[in-house]
Amino acid sequence: MSPIGHLIDAWAWAKLETLGDMRAAVDDATAHLAKHFGNAEWGLLKLHDLGTPATSPTAPVRAAFVHGALSYLAKDIAAAAGASVQQINVYTLLQRWTADLVHIGGVDPAGFDGNDGNDRALGSGLQVGECAPVEPCAARRACRSAYVMIVRSA
Repeated sequence: MSPIGHLIDAWAWAKLETLGDMRAAVDDATAHLAKHFGNAEWGLLKLHDLGTPATSPTAPVRAAFVHGALSYLAKDIAAAAGASVQQINVYTLLQRWTADLVHIGGVDPAGFDGNDGNDRALGSGLQVGECAPVEPCAARRACRSAYVMIVRSA
């Protein structure tokens, strides 16, 4: 199973009770998550070998880029946090994303928001993206978990 397939599976199981049918739950999960990750049909594709030329960015090419990008994202988060690849990797990153996306009894309608409804209070959840340090932290990473990545423009 691919990392994105893992998210689709978790979403589908969380929505099964609400939708009442596993096929509908999988379709719902696939339709939503494909938009976030290359707009590919994750359950039915074979990744393109990025070592060979491609004439266009087909779904298998986009999916291969997403897989590579997840590795680089995990590597960058680990480097910024001073963590090892055993601590932060694609597997652990997807575990955190799954916990953020799926809650007991359903799917979080806010999506990838850090399990906190985008509450910026210290300790409230996972923050990945462009954001100022959470108060009262004055120094970068001083009060954040390893999965927090701050990107600032000059």
